[in-house]
Amino acid sequence: MHSPTPILALRVPEWMNIREAALLFHESGVFVNAVEYPAVPLHQQRFRVSLTADHTRNDIDRLVECEESVWSACAERADVTAAAAAG
Repeated sequence: MHSPTPILALRVPEWMNIREAALLFHESGVFVNAVEYPAVPLHQQRFRVSLTADHTRNDIDRLVECEESVWSACAERADVTAAAAAG
């Protein structure tokens, strides 16, 4: 991910429940700002990640690992919810 600023936009898939994802980040000890509807359109929801000079490579690696974990957990829950709705 390339950004000219220390603030990164982490786009959220439309199917993802951003509040659920935010809670999972929080429970993992990773601070991100949720930018959600109606502040932005549903298809543009995102997390803002602010990096500082104090963050280490390990901190960034942990963020990436946490993102993968949150996305997987939310995908599984979305699949279960869709399957339950289908019947």
